[in-house]
Amino acid sequence: MLPLDTIRCGLDVGSGTGFSILHAPPGIQFAATDLSWRMLSENICNRRVLAEAYRLPFADASFDVVMCWEVLHHIAAPVIALAEMRRVSRRWVLLFEPNPLNIFQFLFALIDREHRWVLRFSKKYLMGQIIRADLAPMIYRTTGLIFPNKTPAPIARILAHLPFHIPLVGISQCIVAVKGST
Repeated sequence: MLPLDTIRCGLDVGSGTGFSILHAPPGIQFAATDLSWRMLSENICNRRVLAEAYRLPFADASFDVVMCWEVLHHIAAPVIALAEMRRVSRRWVLLFEPNPLNIFQFLFALIDREHRWVLRFSKKYLMGQIIRADLAPMIYRTTGLIFPNKTPAPIARILAHLPFHIPLVGISQCIVAVKGST
């Protein structure tokens, strides 16, 4: 997916407790941002910054990769957050968003009001937001069986050994995007 040998530092936007950083390749130094200091205080990352996705307190092109794992559906204007992630990235933006075609994500969105926006995040909608933020989608896959921050760690460790790419019905949509021309 990504040329991991060229990636030294990353930013995890909306990192929470650092669930996504746990699954990142070793050797990449991450900074973590979130709006909740309570969540960040439990984050495994050493560099934790209280910040919202609309205004990341970092210089342009500060990170080799910027990622967010199932965050955009919690944000009213995802294109603004994506543009900000693009700004602080040197090249790569890695996104995971819930797959509304997955029956469990679909039902969870119906039951949990906070996750209702998942239903809007079809592949077409998500790709449109990415392109509007002047990012070029390079890879799109439906992936995984783990609900971030919901799957108990012992079960997540078992599920992590199963194939990651699960066509159509994976729990998440994974998009690797690169900075556009401007």
